[in-house]
Amino acid sequence: MSRLISLITTIVLTMLIAGCNTLSVEIIVPDSVSQNEPFTYEASADPDATGDVAYEWYLDGQIISSLAMDNAIISAAGEHLLSVKITDEAGETGVAEVTLDVVPAEVLTTDFSVNVTVIDMNDNALQGVNVVIDGVVVASDENGISAFTGLTQTPVLVVAASKEGFIPQSYRFDLNEPQATADVQLTLMERAVPVVFNNTDEVSIAGSGLNTRVTLPAGAFVDADGEPVSGDITATITPIDTRDMGASYLGGGVALTDDSELVQLLSLGMIDFDFSQNGQPVQLAPQASAQIEMDLVTSTGPDGRVYAVGDEIEMWWFDEANGLWVEEGTGEIVVSDSSPTGMRLIATVEHFTTWNWDYYEDGQPTSFFMTCSINGQPILAGESCTVAVVNPGLSRTMVIPSNGVTALNLPADMVFDVYGSSKRGVINYAGSTQFTTVAGGSEVNVNLSQSDAGLPVNTVSCFVTDGAEEYPVKCEGYTQPQSGWARFLQYDPSSMSSIIEIYPNEVLDIVLSIQGVQQDGTVAGPASLNDTVSYNFYQAGNIGKLSCYGTLDGADGEFFPCAALVTDNQGNKTSVRTGDFSGSPMIAPFIFNSSATSATVIVVNGFNGKLAYLDDYINPYRGLQLSYDDFGVLPAPAVFDVSLTSDTRIAAEFDISSDKLFTYSCTYNGEEYPCTATSTVGENWLVEDAAPSWMLDKMVINNTSRVASDINVRLDDPEGDMNYYLSDETVDIDYTRRHLTIRLVRIELPPPAV
Repeated sequence: MSRLISLITTIVLTMLIAGCNTLSVEIIVPDSVSQNEPFTYEASADPDATGDVAYEWYLDGQIISSLAMDNAIISAAGEHLLSVKITDEAGETGVAEVTLDVVPAEVLTTDFSVNVTVIDMNDNALQGVNVVIDGVVVASDENGISAFTGLTQTPVLVVAASKEGFIPQSYRFDLNEPQATADVQLTLMERAVPVVFNNTDEVSIAGSGLNTRVTLPAGAFVDADGEPVSGDITATITPIDTRDMGASYLGGGVALTDDSELVQLLSLGMIDFDFSQNGQPVQLAPQASAQIEMDLVTSTGPDGRVYAVGDEIEMWWFDEANGLWVEEGTGEIVVSDSSPTGMRLIATVEHFTTWNWDYYEDGQPTSFFMTCSINGQPILAGESCTVAVVNPGLSRTMVIPSNGVTALNLPADMVFDVYGSSKRGVINYAGSTQFTTVAGGSEVNVNLSQSDAGLPVNTVSCFVTDGAEEYPVKCEGYTQPQSGWARFLQYDPSSMSSIIEIYPNEVLDIVLSIQGVQQDGTVAGPASLNDTVSYNFYQAGNIGKLSCYGTLDGADGEFFPCAALVTDNQGNKTSVRTGDFSGSPMIAPFIFNSSATSATVIVVNGFNGKLAYLDDYINPYRGLQLSYDDFGVLPAPAVFDVSLTSDTRIAAEFDISSDKLFTYSCTYNGEEYPCTATSTVGENWLVEDAAPSWMLDKMVINNTSRVASDINVRLDDPEGDMNYYLSDETVDIDYTRRHLTIRLVRIELPPPAV
């Protein structure tokens, strides 16, 4: 490992700590540190230290390393405090610190604007995300946008984003030419559900998937002041399937090696860790270490590398301040009885962050710069396209903004098929191209043209069967490529099947919930863009029948779709979704275990999905969700205790009072304005599609005093000014017509923070 010793100077600052035999420590840093440029820092421990010495490095109060010598990048100019604490085997300590005056990078533009769009893994806009550029914080609005103005543009733009319940994300964007504006997008991944444990004794904590585990020694944690922590500790351990992270890959996988090189990582496995007590972060104590482990999900790497037991893999942790992965230590592949590959990743770490088992091409790696165009013209500022870059060994799905995306550190001579799509207004555009990675890198453009069909739309159908008959039911689930975000099934009620984009020659893992029973499989894409594929999946068991009947004021009955949770006397749970109903009258099957003899069936009305509180879905971050809680919602569910036989039938009835049904409309400046109102969870609610016909497009008002606080309307500004939006101001109730008039007002957005 090369170090530019001739360029560094030694700065010594020893701080005495109460007690005898305190240690001295020297910090060695370069004479000059430049913004966004790598530099090396080193500590020289007291020669009188006993045994091995543990190192804790902090930059501006954040832990950055546990090595004697390491590298860093600082993304903000000005003064920064670098400190180190050493601890020897006798428990003696020494502390030193130095102030680094970071030289500003070249200024390209003095009045620079950036719009940052923040989305989740389902492409939904995230509101209330704290986005940071150059120390300026702007919270994202209801459209997921944080607008920055008055910035100074330098060759590197670092954008960080954080929100409670999500893994913090940050990215480095290379801006080599002056520009007035930039539009970027960040994707955040949800964290797992926290667990509480007591660290009095050694403890092993399991994560939420992939057989993830962390093993901690007794009394492993200290607080921000270095004091030991006792009592309960909250842990959030989020395993990340590297085949599924796509655009949420922290920092885009760009890393700083221990030779101060920027490279693109190829990931095997990743775990995010967050430990706290009473809302305050805690970290591993000096000389304490933890073992982390997870299943290896594939035996072949993105570049075709074949993994084997005994292989050592470099370890990396994510530096949120700079949007980079930092190399620190190694992990190993070991034998596993639980993993589908028969292999497992393990490593020992000395501080907690997001950790990654990764490697990179250290031969002659290539890169490509990807852009999109529509009808031969570059896409406009603020537009983007979704692109799948497909190779049998490496597939990735990316969102390409107007200024393009660079992919680094790929093997040479890899052939990629590229499939792109975008939407401008109501018009769909699609296109494809192919390229081969070459030494020195290449520029790739996928040109899109108007397309009625778009990219391949394949169908996934699910069935339950008792061996004699089969019944169609709604699929819940997703597919996941080796790299790229999960693509969730989109249900089509007209065909009782789900649609999914699978590109030619892609091979994807698919995870389904069929009436609350998880099923895993593999699907292969069509042969070409002109082909589509249909996939059928079946779940076997005994089958009962459910029907639901709604009445208005005790009359005017109608069969309609409802939802149900079935819990048998052995504790097994299955479900009925509103999409499982078909026929006339509408009836749905429900599956149950053949060895069960009785069950409790909770039937919810299905009039409003938000209020049914029957959680029956599956996603790659939280696993299979199957539970029910009514939260006191009206009308109450119907509960049936039934004996399970080959001819079990359940009929549920719900009655709605007409005096609670209200139509609604919106007005702006005294004239009717098209709108869709939503409502918060409470006593008043908006009727959704799974309801009797006489309820549709109405609201159910159980408490008129809460109407104004329960109803919410947010619309684009009718005058086309992005600084304004429409929102509800008041709600007028006409009891004679049973009608709500929602008056809209034009509201100015708050100015961005500066």
